[in-house]
Amino acid sequence: MDIQTFKTKLFEAAKNAGFSDFEIYYVSSKSFSVTVFQNNVREYKNSSPVGLSFRGTYDGKVGYVYTENISEEVINFLIENAKQNAIIKEEKNEFLFEGSKSYPKVPDKSQFLDKKTSKEKIDMAKEMEKIALEIDKRIVSVDASVIANGTGLILISNSYGLDVSFEYGDAVAYVITRATDGTQTKIGYNLWSGADFSTFDAEKIAKKAVKITTDKLGASSIKSGTYDILIENKAAVQFLSAFVSNFYAEVVQKGFSLLKDKINKKIASSIITIKDNVMHPDSLTAVPFDSEGVATFDKIVIEKGILKTYLYDIKSAKKDNLKSTGNGFKSSFKSAVGIDVNNFFIEPSTKSIEEIKKDFSGILITSFAGMHSGVNSTSGDFSLQAGGFLIENGETIKPVEQIVSSGNFYDLLNNIEDIANDLYFNPMGKSIGSPTLLVKSITISGE
Repeated sequence: MDIQTFKTKLFEAAKNAGFSDFEIYYVSSKSFSVTVFQNNVREYKNSSPVGLSFRGTYDGKVGYVYTENISEEVINFLIENAKQNAIIKEEKNEFLFEGSKSYPKVPDKSQFLDKKTSKEKIDMAKEMEKIALEIDKRIVSVDASVIANGTGLILISNSYGLDVSFEYGDAVAYVITRATDGTQTKIGYNLWSGADFSTFDAEKIAKKAVKITTDKLGASSIKSGTYDILIENKAAVQFLSAFVSNFYAEVVQKGFSLLKDKINKKIASSIITIKDNVMHPDSLTAVPFDSEGVATFDKIVIEKGILKTYLYDIKSAKKDNLKSTGNGFKSSFKSAVGIDVNNFFIEPSTKSIEEIKKDFSGILITSFAGMHSGVNSTSGDFSLQAGGFLIENGETIKPVEQIVSSGNFYDLLNNIEDIANDLYFNPMGKSIGSPTLLVKSITISGE
């Protein structure tokens, strides 16, 4: 049954069952991925999952239910289960949204995304592996060569007349390489992403993966002490992702963020501006509305070090007598709405990384590890394993490993002294972006 016919029948049944309002959140998607190892297909996936969540207000409370079966036979099941969920629920402060006055225009899904055949994509993965193995004799294995792409449709419709939808899609490729110099073995990877495969370059992707991996050979620890650090853009995204929930209104309201009562107060260096925008040219993510149907819009979260707003969904916004900021998102059609980002990023400067490195002495951190165990997002304290390079007067001295960087997120924000222009967005998760950051006086534990 097509989704529009299903919706009409479901809404009629909900009205007859005594629901005062009701809504569907529908997701259909297609995904493809292939992993090549030793010129053979190790893993192949091609799926088209569909899901729908229904929620409706019954006797003043909202009941939820979901299904992956879009057929007339499931309608009575959805109605009865949503009704029972509402009856046993204690909380009454949930609301369906009537819709925004207008919605931003976002780029359409690329018409070229699905042009590559499965065989062509398998060959692309094999080509990346082949090139990576031929570039440098120190590469002893390509642990995985992966090509993937996905498309999807999200639709929200309710009894208030809200009826919005959009399509999305992206392409991803990555290579994991293993190198040895006889004394050390190192693993590294390079990830590429795009709106389609038109800019895919197997040689460029493979060469970068090999360089990232071989550059790690010969790494050793350094003496413990206080160092200035450059946090490379990809590592800065890792770091910022671990603390982004501090800006979520629900987290603030529950007392799990030290940003409580900090609106219009200085919380970061004056060179720091953080935005949460509908879209950005460097990001593949662009959505016109959140999972509650609220229009997304550009907002400044931190302006020149001053906290300007938290990120809200409808429920948290009502607690503060404000409007949602369009940040109420489901992680899947099965999940409840929570707060999440659109394109959340630190505004880059006009300086190149080369300009910042020119007179720099300290450590260039290229990766963090232990994000789950080494971060206290409530207090802001962190103690993270890190890897990178020792830099003296702009020159790379040696690769560095087995070090731990320690400090506090809020102190780090205030100690950012310079920012590069190399803005990078995470293409495999929350759309969080950052350029390379120069931070003064970070504690490093090594030898």
